[in-house]
Amino acid sequence: MKLSQILEAKDLFPEIDVIKLDPDRADAYDVVSHVMPTLVRMAYADMVHDKAKYDRTFDEEDDKPYEFTTDTLEDKLDDLIKLVREKFEDLSMHDRLSYIDKMKSEFKPPLEKK
Repeated sequence: MKLSQILEAKDLFPEIDVIKLDPDRADAYDVVSHVMPTLVRMAYADMVHDKAKYDRTFDEEDDKPYEFTTDTLEDKLDDLIKLVREKFEDLSMHDRLSYIDKMKSEFKPPLEKK
């Protein structure tokens, strides 16, 4: 089966990742260890799409084949992790407060007012 047939048929991963964490007990390590499999799948899907695009214009005489390797996947994953980190860093205080405001009705005991 060709890569283009895979891409035309359906998604690469038939299941949607559902990340479940217990906010009462989870720490940063738990967050990272639960999110990493999804990030690896996302990087792999991105690599598959890049290869398909590359193969459409690939010329056997002039071009090197697309490197569909673990090293390429590691590079894609590194890029994705950097993007996620940047998105967290770019969240303004206003954005963070907006998330708090949306969720504070869940808090027992409630937050005190200043």
